[in-house]
Amino acid sequence: SSILLIDDHVLFRSSVALMLEIRLPVGTTVSEASRIEQALAQALPAPDLILLDLQLESANGLEGIALLQERWPLARV
Repeated sequence: SSILLIDDHVLFRSSVALMLEIRLPVGTTVSEASRIEQALAQALPAPDLILLDLQLESANGLEGIALLQERWPLARV
């Protein structure tokens, strides 16, 4: 399984990613992005779960949900 973490606060994002990597089963991948546009531009396998900061400086998180669901319709956001 895979998780995509989108947050513009690097320390928070890195901490959450590390916690997930430690606690989740081996083989689970955690990808990170600081902006929605960056996440959409990455050549990622379709994530199973997307954790999104709704108060990003670069975009409206609610509008971002629609873009993410368009790209990865089976992912839970």
